[in-house]
Amino acid sequence: MDRRSRYILHERDNGKSRRKVIGFDERYMQDKSSPTLIEDMITARDMHLALERALSELTAEEDQIITECFFEGERVNYTKLAQKHGISRQVYCRKRKRILLKLRKSVILHYIQISNLCKTPNF
Repeated sequence: MDRRSRYILHERDNGKSRRKVIGFDERYMQDKSSPTLIEDMITARDMHLALERALSELTAEEDQIITECFFEGERVNYTKLAQKHGISRQVYCRKRKRILLKLRKSVILHYIQISNLCKTPNF
C-alpha cells in the first residue's frame, strides 16, 4: 500500500498547502446490504474522527513536519526539509518518528474514547 492510499482521508486544500479532512459520507458506500460493510464504515468513521482529533493536538512545528512529509504532492527529500528547518537529516527523521509515535498513541486513545462513547446505552 503506498503512502497516498494510506492517507486518503486528507487532501490538499486548493493549493494553500493546508490540509483538510475529506467529509465522511455515503460516497464510500458501495453495497448497502452487506453488514460487514456497515461495520467497516463505522470503524472507518471512528478512526477518521480519532485521526482528526489527534492531528489537531499537534504543535505548529509538528504539524508542519507531518504536512511536509505526508500531505504535500511532491516527493519527500528529508535532506532538503532538514535544511529548511536548520537541522541535520538525522535529527529531522528522529523528530518525524517521535511525532508519528505521538500520533499513533493519540489516535488509539481517541479511537477507544469514541468507540466507548458509541457503545453507551444513551447513544
